[in-house]
Amino acid sequence: MSMPAAHGLFHRVLTMSGQQLTATTPEHATATAQAVLAALGLTQANLDDIRDPKKVPMEKLVVAISAGKYFGPVHDGRALPNDPFSPDAPSISTNIPMILGNTHDETRLLIGSSNPALFSLTWDQLPAELEHYRQFLGTFKTEDIIANYRKWYPSYSPSDVFFAVTTAFRSWHGMVIESEHRAAQRGPTWTYNFAWKSPVDDGRWGAPHTMDIPFMFDNTAIAASMTGGGPEAQKLADQMSDTLIAFARIGSPDNPSIPHWPRYDLQNRPTMIWDTNPHFENDPRANERKLIFEAPYLQPGT
Repeated sequence: MSMPAAHGLFHRVLTMSGQQLTATTPEHATATAQAVLAALGLTQANLDDIRDPKKVPMEKLVVAISAGKYFGPVHDGRALPNDPFSPDAPSISTNIPMILGNTHDETRLLIGSSNPALFSLTWDQLPAELEHYRQFLGTFKTEDIIANYRKWYPSYSPSDVFFAVTTAFRSWHGMVIESEHRAAQRGPTWTYNFAWKSPVDDGRWGAPHTMDIPFMFDNTAIAASMTGGGPEAQKLADQMSDTLIAFARIGSPDNPSIPHWPRYDLQNRPTMIWDTNPHFENDPRANERKLIFEAPYLQPGT
C-alpha cells in the first residue's frame, strides 16, 4: 500500500493480525543477510552458490533463515521510500478499501504455545513474566499495568491478565495505530476483533492468533483441531466468508448475513465483533486502547 511500484495492483486490502507500521532499516536487513550467509558458510565471493541445491540444500537454507531472524519490508528509499504506516497512512492508497482485524487473544498462541506455565501464573509471578516483554511496555511500571487490568477485568486470572496485556501492547497496538491513521485520512476503512473462543483444550486458547483465518476462508472443518469443527463454528464461518466475498466484489463488507458494518471513524470507532452473534461495538476495550497509545510502538520481530 505504500510502494509506488505496486500502486494500482491492489484493489481491496484485508490485514489479519500482521499489521506493518514500520519497515526494517537497511542496516538491520544487511545484518540479517550476513547472518544467514554465515550460517550457510557463504560470503559475497561465492554468493552464487546459494542458487545451487547441491551446495546449499533447501533443508539447510530453511534452517539458516529460520534461526530467529526477522524478514520483512526494508525502508530502502527506493522500492519502499517511506515506512508503511508511520508517521501517517500512505496517501497513494487512501481510496483503497481496507479491513483491519485482530483476534482477542493473540498471544495465547503466539506466546503461550511455547510455554505452558503461562497458563497457571500466580499474581506474584505475573510482573516478572510481563517484564520479558518490556520492549513493548514503554515506561509503564508492570505493577501499574496489572492494577489497571485488575480494575477493568476483576474476574481475570493472572494468566488472563498476562495474555491480555501482551496482546494489547504487542499485537493489537499496530492495528489501532493503522486504524487511527486511516480514519484521519478518511480512507474507506473497517475494523474487526475476532472474539469467538475455541472450545479445544477446555477453552485455554480463547480467540488466538490465526483463529480468524479458517472462518474467513470457510475452512473450520479442516482446522477442527483448533475450531472444534462444530455447527456453531460453521455458522460463523458462513457469515465471515460471505463478508469476505462481498468485500472482494464491491469494496464493502456489508452483506445480508451480518448486521450493517459502519466504517471506522475517530468519533465512534465502530468495530465488528466476530462472535457467536456478530455485532459491532463502538470503541471496544477503550481503556486498553488509550493505555497502549501512551507507549511507543515497536514493530514485533524487528
